Amino acid sequence: MDGVASSDAIVIKPNSPELLAYVLMTVSSDAFVAAASQGMKEGSKMPRADWKQLLRYCVVLPDAEILSAFNKVLNPILAQLKTLCFSIRNLSATRDMLLPRLMNNSKKEN
Repeated sequence: MDGVASSDAIVIKPNSPELLAYVLMTVSSDAFVAAASQGMKEGSKMPRADWKQLLRYCVVLPDAEILSAFNKVLNPILAQLKTLCFSIRNLSATRDMLLPRLMNNSKKEN
């Protein structure tokens, strides 16, 4: 999705939309996270992943048929995750707006 990232984030975009789920699952894998952790640099506040280290991570690309089957399974799951993330954000904002009103009303009743 479109957006703006801070300098603390590494934005990784697939070369084509068909690779989105594959890239997301790759960078979410334990193996990738472990490889990224090995090359951490000390930042001013916290360790940071080293982009050059991440570029050396080898990924085997599946053929078109396997990638298509993978996307058939993963794309609906990713769409639901996106919907749920937005729902959680909206519900949290609603809670944050309504909770002070509820607390004020309960104080008035006591």
